Amino acid sequence: MIRLAGAREAAEIIARRDNPALLVRIQALLTAYGTEQRFFEAWVHNGESLIARLGGAFEVFLSPGADFEELAAFLSAQQQLLSVSGESESLNSLLEYVCFSYDSTYSNILALTQPGPYAEPAAEIDRSPLLAEVYDLLRDAGYGSPEIGDFEHWYVDMSHRVRHGCASACLISQQGFPAACCLVYALSGSAGLLGGVAVRPAFRGRGFASALTGFTAHALQADGRLPVLECGDALVGFYEWLGFRLLPQRRLSAYTTL
Repeated sequence: MIRLAGAREAAEIIARRDNPALLVRIQALLTAYGTEQRFFEAWVHNGESLIARLGGAFEVFLSPGADFEELAAFLSAQQQLLSVSGESESLNSLLEYVCFSYDSTYSNILALTQPGPYAEPAAEIDRSPLLAEVYDLLRDAGYGSPEIGDFEHWYVDMSHRVRHGCASACLISQQGFPAACCLVYALSGSAGLLGGVAVRPAFRGRGFASALTGFTAHALQADGRLPVLECGDALVGFYEWLGFRLLPQRRLSAYTTL
């Protein structure tokens, strides 16, 4: 049976999981939105599995006894469905039953469990940048749909999270021009999910990406939070060089192509 969940019940379910990247993502959404908003809802399946939705993006936490056929029927009935994300092993099983076309993207999950290497950046870092400048930088650096979507939806969500202390952004500028950025997309009391590490092509090769990642991770550690992130295979070596270590979980996001 699938039914709507309240914030407390949803928090209790995800607290039993051992996946900091997924936990902080949903915890931040619960803090920022609660479960009584039209654009953010959470459902419980058989008291163990959790489905959370922000707009057309669905996040799933599946228990070993999940009824994949029931869950697939529920997701397939969502007209606004754009993406489904979760732990790859269980989500792969679910996607066998979902009748929609998709492009799948795998991500590794890494965490900085020990104090990481950190050098004071040579360039000044703006810790409260204009989000419009951050969005433009992300797009110029190669981020696009479905990673960040259109500006209106991205800005409304990101600015709401920042106002509620569930996200942050930092920026390096050169001669007054935004050159590189790093985001904490989700923030809870125990962890922060890094993302959006981007450098405009004209400013690459100057160490801005490693400086911003180290700066952001160091700030999270100083606050007693675990820095976690997700990345594709090509970037694992870069983040391991910065001190991050792979966690056993692997994340899968499936994007519709309809």
